[in-house]
Amino acid sequence: MSGATIVYPTAQMLRASLADLPAGWLGELGERLRDDASGELHKHYVNGFDAAADKARGRLARPLPEADFAATQATIEACATARAALDLIWQAMHSGIGPR
Repeated sequence: MSGATIVYPTAQMLRASLADLPAGWLGELGERLRDDASGELHKHYVNGFDAAADKARGRLARPLPEADFAATQATIEACATARAALDLIWQAMHSGIGPR
């Protein structure tokens, strides 16, 4: 995905769609996020994505074979994308409250 620009819908755009879904349609993680008004679960996942990205950035400080460098870069990008998606979904589910 290097160089690609990802455009996400806004939290407001998702809010109405998510609100119309019956319980159970979001899967286990989606339902747990929907119930996460305190933001504790959101914070847990954000911390995990941040830790994985930090560990990968640490690997980039060392000389790596080209394939390992590419895989490490992809890990950092995947963590950033996952965090952005998680933030967006959590915000859509909990309008008026920012992520922790």
